[in-house]
Amino acid sequence: MNRLRLRPLTQDERTELERWIRSGETAWYQRARTILLASDEEASGEHSARVLGLHANTTRRWMHAFNAGGVQALAPKPKGGRAKQFGEDVAEAVIALLHEPPEVHGRATDRWTLQDVATVLVQEGKVEQISIETVRRLLKGRNRSWQRAKEWINSPDPRYAVKKSGATGCLLG
Repeated sequence: MNRLRLRPLTQDERTELERWIRSGETAWYQRARTILLASDEEASGEHSARVLGLHANTTRRWMHAFNAGGVQALAPKPKGGRAKQFGEDVAEAVIALLHEPPEVHGRATDRWTLQDVATVLVQEGKVEQISIETVRRLLKGRNRSWQRAKEWINSPDPRYAVKKSGATGCLLG
């Protein structure tokens, strides 16, 4: 059987791979650990795969890439698709909005809807435009649900706040 041999690492390559291990990024760690295992222990792709819990073809592919192009060839490639348009600040704004009564923002309702949230975000200048599906995705990404939003009930009773708070004492009177 023809076993894949890893070429010797330069000191700069070793330093870079050790930095990748400390980066906290799984993809970078796995690639760096694979190459360092193969280099230090003269381990095969199969051995590295068993140690790291990866498929042997994956570790062999990384070893071939390293032999051909060095550390730069191991760097994870950018994912395709459209870049995120809304960041954490918009998600936080949506959650903060759901914690306030809709009347505060000019809505004539006691309960938020996704359409109301999207409309208020645009009206208040938080975003130029946003769909209700994007609002739903932002909430889902934060393990929140617009359906669990607090319903804001108001009463004409002057003692409503005391009754709602559950304060004890004589309420008659």
